[in-house]
Amino acid sequence: MEIKKLSATSISRWLDCPASWKAIYSAKDRPSELSGSAAQLGSACHRALEEWVVEEHYLQGYDDVTAEMQMRSLYHTAHREVFGARGADRYNEGAELCVQWVERTPFTGEVLGTEYRREAVLDGVGITTIMDRVDRTPDGELEVVDYKTSVMRMAPDELHNEIQPRLYAWAASQIWGIDNVWVTLDQLRHQAVSSLFTEEDHARTEEFVLSVIEDIRKTEEPEEKLNSKCRFCVRRHRCATLSSHLVAGGPLSLGDVDDVIAQRYETSVAIKGLESRLADYDDLIRDHGEAQETSEWMTQDHKVVLWQGARSKRPTVRVKPL
Repeated sequence: MEIKKLSATSISRWLDCPASWKAIYSAKDRPSELSGSAAQLGSACHRALEEWVVEEHYLQGYDDVTAEMQMRSLYHTAHREVFGARGADRYNEGAELCVQWVERTPFTGEVLGTEYRREAVLDGVGITTIMDRVDRTPDGELEVVDYKTSVMRMAPDELHNEIQPRLYAWAASQIWGIDNVWVTLDQLRHQAVSSLFTEEDHARTEEFVLSVIEDIRKTEEPEEKLNSKCRFCVRRHRCATLSSHLVAGGPLSLGDVDDVIAQRYETSVAIKGLESRLADYDDLIRDHGEAQETSEWMTQDHKVVLWQGARSKRPTVRVKPL
């Protein structure tokens, strides 16, 4: 397949599911991906934290009350921009995460930039990295900070093996000409974790990215792979692997715990993906019923009833075979 650009996100997508990568990144008109409230919450928090730094609130010497008021104001604006009319969705959760971040985050070094973008070329492919924040520590070392709102806690050894922080360190070393680069995941729900990347790490990162480029170029029919992002995938409606997963597997040996765990994960991913697909189908059926001004009709093989509950905003879809 042809490839022109890569980023940490697109590389992760390729590793998760090559078929999904093709649907998203090789299309002439890139389709929009669905995003859940967790991703939107992350975007809102990210905007508020970025504005805190860009507007230099961290340099003002606020007392605790003033600092909290300023951050809540920034988060209010960010939440409204991200969530729109659904302003109440996860509002308090995001506001508290940002306020706690202000309370526990010291700025002891020099902020070199936010949303720092780096464009590089490897084997004819553009490699893009966008870093949330880059600092120079009091010791003169370089630190890339990445904000995370995930409920999953990441350990330093896990951080060191993830492609995103490895690319951040690789890009920062090229920009500032420094071999040793710290990357910190500022986990808003947990403690921040950091890892040091060296010149040897940068070389390995470059080798890995080149291997991904080679894999993509030589792949004609990318495989479908179940992963945690299936429920938001742009091709979930036509994914044969997702559709067949729940009925395709054979029984597992109770003694093979590793297989049981792997199958359990894949099954949970498949269920979430199918639930997302079912919700999309229901929306289309409701829209059809509203357009036809009917709550009950029959097709050649099924009877459809739109049942309006006392507390539900939209009717529940019920489909039965004839």
